[in-house]
Amino acid sequence: MSNAINTAVTGVAIITTADTSVNGENATTLVTGGSNGTFIFSVYIKAVSNTSEGMIRFFVEDSSGSTSVLIREQRVIAVEASNTSPRYAKTVTFPGLYLQAGYKFKVATVTSEAFNIVANASTVSYP
Repeated sequence: MSNAINTAVTGVAIITTADTSVNGENATTLVTGGSNGTFIFSVYIKAVSNTSEGMIRFFVEDSSGSTSVLIREQRVIAVEASNTSPRYAKTVTFPGLYLQAGYKFKVATVTSEAFNIVANASTVSYP
């Protein structure tokens, strides 16, 4: 039986700058892997205003910062929000995604539109 202790981690970012690259160079860090690693469970995406067709991209960057890998793309649909039509929102799950110590979980948008991004994660520690 493991005596591991999981501590909730919430990563929050507002992304606004268009980044059409797929190398994660200009992506925003949401969560950095703790000393014993971190599990990423899900990410909530909420548009701040109307959206056009586009993409939210998720990356994992190694601890040296020299390599980022595109791990997922989430399509964003065009939405014109109103009193009867909500802004774009989506929860994306990442079953089994584990960040090693010092690795970074990053996010970017391909359009110049603002998105609130909230990551649900957990660090692992041992007493």
